[in-house]
Amino acid sequence: MHDLIAAVEPEFAAHFKQIGLLGGRYTKPAERLEEIGFWRQAGSAGARWLIREAEHTSSLTQAWGIADVLASMGAEAVDPIMESLACGASDELADMMLSALGAMSATDVATRADQVAGSLRVFLRHPDESVRSKAAAATSVLPVQSAAAMLQSRLTEETNPDVRAAIQDELDRRS
Repeated sequence: MHDLIAAVEPEFAAHFKQIGLLGGRYTKPAERLEEIGFWRQAGSAGARWLIREAEHTSSLTQAWGIADVLASMGAEAVDPIMESLACGASDELADMMLSALGAMSATDVATRADQVAGSLRVFLRHPDESVRSKAAAATSVLPVQSAAAMLQSRLTEETNPDVRAAIQDELDRRS
């Protein structure tokens, strides 16, 4: 696997530069689709490469772009995202990964729904309120009943008013 990534590293790097570049290829609809198509073809190796690079980005637009690309990659990105969340991701990376998960479809995570649910339970208790809010939003990929039960349970314990509002918004979406 390492040899494969080393072989495509220059191509990944060239496409990575387009993500979050204001006025770049990624901002034009047709070319954005081409870029997303490239990353979809790169599969889980591409997702892991993006996540590794995401750990070092300081650009907010690039972080949003990475989350968007990972979400657009669908099921291929789920395992790499879950791995990054399980490995003690920074608050910023967790925020990015949870944003990507929340923008996916339930079908994308269906085979990993139990693992995703377990991870979201953990992140709903994260010390950072932004991460907790993103975790609440990411429950959108779970079956309605399990997401609602998880959110309702967390709502009774949450003390931050902004996070409580985010949880309530997600509960309202399910009613």
